[in-house]
Amino acid sequence: MIVLTRNLQKFRSTRRQSTNNLIVIIYFLNLNSNISLCQIFCMTL
Repeated sequence: MIVLTRNLQKFRSTRRQSTNNLIVIIYFLNLNSNISLCQIFCMTL
């Protein structure tokens, strides 16, 4: 969960690597299926 939070902070700061970070977020979303997709995107936007 801490790693996921760090990736979300990276996603906010670096827009150029947004695609790569989105893939990482989806990867962690698959690992943590209890986290809803809407919640992840609300945190990133």
